[in-house]
Amino acid sequence: MRWTSVFIYFSAIALVGAVISQLTGWQSVRVWFLLAWAALLLPVAMALFSHPMRGPAWGMFVGFFGLVGTVWLIVIQLFAVVVTLVWSGAITAVLLKAVGAVTALRATQDEEREGLDISIHGEAIQ
Repeated sequence: MRWTSVFIYFSAIALVGAVISQLTGWQSVRVWFLLAWAALLLPVAMALFSHPMRGPAWGMFVGFFGLVGTVWLIVIQLFAVVVTLVWSGAITAVLLKAVGAVTALRATQDEEREGLDISIHGEAIQ
C-alpha cells in the first residue's frame, strides 16, 4: 500500500465521520472532522497526480510548496484580498450614491421615533 493510499482512506473516514456527526447533532465534532478532511485533501490530490510506477509527481508540487513558493502564494493571496476589499468598497460606494440619488437610504428621525414597523410597514398593535 502506498503512503498516499493511507491518506485517501483517512480522508474518506474523516468525511464519513463528519456526515455521521452531522446526523447525530454533534456540531463541534463535525467541524473537527471537516478540518481533518480538508487537511487531507492535499495528499489525495497528490495521489491523483501520481504515476503507479514512479510514485507521486513531485515536480508539480515542489515549486509550489517549497518555502519560496509558499511565501509567494501567501503574498499573492494577500494582494488578492486587498484588491477584493478595495473593489467591493468602491462598487458599494458607487451603488450607495446611485441609490441615494433616487431614494433616501435612511429613515427620518420622526419615523425612527414613531417606530419603523409602524412608519414603514404600517403594522399596528390591535
